[in-house]
Amino acid sequence: LLVGNKSAAPIHALDLGDGSLRARIAPGDGPHEIEVAPDGRHVVVADYGAGTAGHTLTVIDWPSRRTRTIDLGENRRPHGLRFLPDGRRLVVTTEGSGRLTEVDVVDGSVLRSIAVGDGKPHMVALAPDGHRAYVTQVGSGVLSVVDLDDGRRIADIPTGAGAEGIAITPDGAE
Repeated sequence: LLVGNKSAAPIHALDLGDGSLRARIAPGDGPHEIEVAPDGRHVVVADYGAGTAGHTLTVIDWPSRRTRTIDLGENRRPHGLRFLPDGRRLVVTTEGSGRLTEVDVVDGSVLRSIAVGDGKPHMVALAPDGHRAYVTQVGSGVLSVVDLDDGRRIADIPTGAGAEGIAITPDGAE
């Protein structure tokens, strides 16, 4: 079990059997969300930042526990994370820039950033086939639908103010 601590910053790896601490890993400043690659080899932490807006992701090579950083450039306040079906690419919401940013986790590059609006993009869910992303906008009360094939926002669905979390059924119907 991986547990992030936004205030003190370490990521704790706990044994599910007895609750013991198996590893303590230091990510960047203000870690918020953690996402594990489908094959379990990489763990990605959104370095949201504390006083200063963060603009990095910490990638943990799980077998070795070594870390490296991916700089998101102008994309600030990374938050929600999801791996695309290939297990190599990941999308991350960047609240400070109003974007959904696609990253190649293996080579550490930013592939593209898709404008989703200034409503504070927070969490992201993917359609099972990976062709669409659904981004909650916690500030504006909408769910933005992003066509990942075309790289553009195609709809905003009203959800009500403060909507944060999102999930999609395994068949993608709801």
